[in-house]
Amino acid sequence: MKKKLAAYFPDPRTVISAGLIALSFPVFNIYPLIWISLVPWLFVLSDCDTAKGAALQGLWLSFLSGVFSFYWITTSVHDLFVVSFPFAILVTIPYYLIHHYQFVIFAIFFWRFGLSKSSLRVFFGLSFLMAWLDWFLPTPQPGYTYLAYALAPANHLRQLAALGGPPMLVALIVFVNLCIFDIVNVWKKNGTPILKKIRFWIPVFNGVGLCLAGIGYGIYHNLEIEELILKAPQILNAVIVQANVRVTDDPIITQYGLGAGSRAAKAVILARHFKLSRKYLAENEKPDLMVWSEGAAQFSYVFPKDGPDRAMKEEISSFTKEYKLPLAFGGLESNENHSGSSNSALLLQASDEAQVYNKNILVPFSEYLPFIEVAPWLKAIYPSGLPFEHGVNANLFTLHKGPTEIKMNPIICYEATFLPFILEGRRKGSQLILNLTNDAWFSPTNEPELHLAVARFG
Repeated sequence: MKKKLAAYFPDPRTVISAGLIALSFPVFNIYPLIWISLVPWLFVLSDCDTAKGAALQGLWLSFLSGVFSFYWITTSVHDLFVVSFPFAILVTIPYYLIHHYQFVIFAIFFWRFGLSKSSLRVFFGLSFLMAWLDWFLPTPQPGYTYLAYALAPANHLRQLAALGGPPMLVALIVFVNLCIFDIVNVWKKNGTPILKKIRFWIPVFNGVGLCLAGIGYGIYHNLEIEELILKAPQILNAVIVQANVRVTDDPIITQYGLGAGSRAAKAVILARHFKLSRKYLAENEKPDLMVWSEGAAQFSYVFPKDGPDRAMKEEISSFTKEYKLPLAFGGLESNENHSGSSNSALLLQASDEAQVYNKNILVPFSEYLPFIEVAPWLKAIYPSGLPFEHGVNANLFTLHKGPTEIKMNPIICYEATFLPFILEGRRKGSQLILNLTNDAWFSPTNEPELHLAVARFG
């Protein structure tokens, strides 16, 4: 009976693999561990008697690596929705179970083919299977090619993504782990004499050779990029003002009982940006563009709702006119009737007329509630689930610098992880990407560093 129950729990080696994955990710960034992170788990799969047992260990790896690496999901639910930690843990358990269910599918295929037909062809097949699963199957966080982002700090090796996207790095990571598993497994079965046989060294040469080839390509590609940067004219001098607004400063949260209240929080957030901006301008040469963070203006600039909002609009407008400075900033735009709002980016130049972009890709359970149309009772559970409206297109901003027009592709926060969406702006003529983000909401977790790692590949 105890043995049957034990089969439903994670093997300690599965826990070790989940821990190694987490240590290779931000904030630890011990990324060389990613090359051995799956090896303990592969030995667990090799010891399983059935495909069901292998799948269960795959589910445990999905769950544990999610908890260890994405624990900020739970803290965010607690902060954003103003619920207790036990409730936040309860509602995020399903997310962690399926956050990387590709491990479940891979475990079944490895158990079926990776052991009985151990060969480089099978290893290549399994590696590209994992890459395909990682890229094409729907996940709770689209855009995240999980294992690849451990290599964000590897300046040369991550350039392989230029050839085949993050999935190429996933395939390389899985292949090296399979080779190391095979080397250790063969050694365990045959002992020291196996060192004299070429069969032992084939996986070594292949694993090391592919990594060295990847590094070589990365060096070449980085040199190409540096040469292009040196040849490119400097067309824009921009300065970024990040006020690091915490979630408890945000009026959307404070109106439900935290902080000093919605109106006071709006003023405090805006005052922080003005203070930092004026300090910079007093000490430095005026830039071509100043950029404030996501959510800097917690009201509708185009259609201010009331007197205090109109006063804050005038304050921003006067600032840009005083310094004759184009300003890009985050706001909460609404329509004229104030019947809805959007997470927005705005560009303000010489006139009061602002160019507006409304965020297209919203974060589920943070900026909108999935299934709210068919399950309106969710609103009662998540009272602060933000009813943001989806933007409908990827419109560009036009920045005027003297006689020159510069086309900018505005994106907000999470959208930086969606490469096809960013490329759509490039096809429309974008010359640079303008990303507004405020990840201070998630501190002191690893989310800001993880977001940066993902954005590097976006």
